[in-house]
Amino acid sequence: MNVAGAGINMAQRVMDCGDSGHILLSQRIADDLAQHERWRSHLYDLGEVEVKHGVRLKIVNFYSDTFGNRSVPDKLQAALSTQRRHAKRRNLARAATAALALFLLLGGGYYFVLYRAEEKIRSRESEIPAQSVAVLPLENLIPDASDAFLAGGIQDEIITQLSKVGALKVISRTSTLQYGSKPDNIRKIAKELGVAAVLEGSVQKAANKIHVNVQLIKAAIDRPIWSQTYDVVLIDVLKAQSEIAQQVAGALSATLTAQEKADIEQKATNNSEAYTLYLKGTEALRRPAVSAERMEEGQRYFEEAIRQDPNFALAHARLGQMHTRIALFYDPSTLHKERGKSEAEEALRLQPNLAEGHVGLGLYYGRLARDYEPALREYDLAKKGAPNEVQIIYGIAHVQMKRGQFRAAIANWERATSLDPMNWNMFDNLSNAYAAVEMLPQAEKAKHRAAELTTGSALERFGMMQSWGWAYYDLTGSTEKMKEIIAANQSLDDSTGYVAQAVYLVAMIERNFDVAQQAIEKSPATIFESFAGPRATKNFLLGTVALARGQTEEARKFFEAELPFARNELAAAPDSAPRHAQIGLICAYLGQKEEAIAEGQRAVDLLPISKDKNDGPAMSTALAEIYGRVGEPDKAIALLEELLPLPNSIRQRYLKNDWNWDPLRKDPRFQKLVTGPPPKIIYE
Repeated sequence: MNVAGAGINMAQRVMDCGDSGHILLSQRIADDLAQHERWRSHLYDLGEVEVKHGVRLKIVNFYSDTFGNRSVPDKLQAALSTQRRHAKRRNLARAATAALALFLLLGGGYYFVLYRAEEKIRSRESEIPAQSVAVLPLENLIPDASDAFLAGGIQDEIITQLSKVGALKVISRTSTLQYGSKPDNIRKIAKELGVAAVLEGSVQKAANKIHVNVQLIKAAIDRPIWSQTYDVVLIDVLKAQSEIAQQVAGALSATLTAQEKADIEQKATNNSEAYTLYLKGTEALRRPAVSAERMEEGQRYFEEAIRQDPNFALAHARLGQMHTRIALFYDPSTLHKERGKSEAEEALRLQPNLAEGHVGLGLYYGRLARDYEPALREYDLAKKGAPNEVQIIYGIAHVQMKRGQFRAAIANWERATSLDPMNWNMFDNLSNAYAAVEMLPQAEKAKHRAAELTTGSALERFGMMQSWGWAYYDLTGSTEKMKEIIAANQSLDDSTGYVAQAVYLVAMIERNFDVAQQAIEKSPATIFESFAGPRATKNFLLGTVALARGQTEEARKFFEAELPFARNELAAAPDSAPRHAQIGLICAYLGQKEEAIAEGQRAVDLLPISKDKNDGPAMSTALAEIYGRVGEPDKAIALLEELLPLPNSIRQRYLKNDWNWDPLRKDPRFQKLVTGPPPKIIYE
């Protein structure tokens, strides 16, 4: 009881310092909260104040945009003012104390002060793992441009080898590539990357020898703690990379397991020409703005490396990954899909524990086959061999999103941003995962970070922020964020129609059809690109405005003009679920019931919720809208009842506002969906 009573008395004294709406904490409670990243940024020190019975307390204000009171309490301001007056009377005593401190500093106190300063530095650095490292781009001192690939290739392979050490945190090459090879601000770079040490160096070539010079710098003291020079023929660079990885791990006190040591020491090939071609293949991927042509260039280098050494397992693995990516992003032909799988399998036949081979199969199963169990199994096997490889963590998180395991995915996206802290794509995906489980402040923060990091155009940044604005609308029913984003991007060159289309969409939600029509008519775009769906012409967008107004005959003319364009778009990508859904909607608007339903069902078959809980709900939502348009309210409402309880799916707020659902608006069952208690959503 005495302990409890003391706690109550302390709490009362803290609360007495505040005004209406304040959440004030003692320093002890604040320190406990500060251990949790979620609350740390909402704690604001108000200083020390004297309260009842002469007790002195350190007070912390706890607030955010949604709770608490950010102002300094009036009572506290008055108390602090009184304390400042009293402080003046103590100036003489402080002067004497300062003189004594100076004496101590000049004598034995010097060592005490120095020790305390070092303690403070160690305290600040304690948040960064001691066993963490970033490998900066190696300085290219090779005069022959045809050999310039060596510096980048050697850096890549050192990172690959270090990523096999489970006791280390190793930053991805994507995040280190933006830094120079000989920076003068190592501490700043290490802080940005969240590491305790940085490996830097250079690569030279003379005759048939490669000269590699590296040094490991401890960021806190900005001094090398290990360095080494290697003069080797090209094929022995493999051995040097293995030794560098082990020496770096040792210098950072990271213990290797027997398996990790064996994996690092295993030589990929004994063929110098094959290794040269392999490094050129990885260089084709490392350049900015990867394209289909560069993918194919890399493919040719890997194929030639395998011709030089058919047992080169790593080259088989990289070739398989290349084919899968070409199939995924550029050419979805059967050839690339089959080679993506077969080359990964060949790599594992040659080297069963090869992490890159398991990554290749995980990529194939997860992205092309959409067979998630074997995908996760392969990624888990890959992770055992390369626990720091961010591509593996990315692959696992992507599969988890598709399976609707959004909370599990968040943990992996957060891990990915830690290992690849300068990669906008990681933060963009993290934001989407946060939004899927309705963690809006976290989603907004991650999306802003993604926009800060992207090297893309202003329009691409607009598209990124726009996706956040629509997520905010889906979850709150408010267009506030979208309007802010549009206002900040009005001056963009809008030849693609991105901004005009955003204005149109907001106006359609708010049923301001004049504004929607003007945005499209005044846009310089002829074909409106989309960040999230199929392209469309002005005919489609103006047709929806006329339809929403009830001008059915005028709308028909627009949609009849749009249909040939939509069919041509589908012919270019016949397996695109969104393009089938688009044609289904156009046919529904035209009253072509059978084709509308068939196209909507085809979209669902291509991207079913059972296979994709992240993107699948959008296709089922399109089918529900089609049913509503063609006079099948029973099927539309039944489908909506299935969709509403799903995470990352349509919400009551959307049904309430959107003009697309007007055909169902008067149905009592639809009204019940809109106004009834929201269904419980279970997030995995």
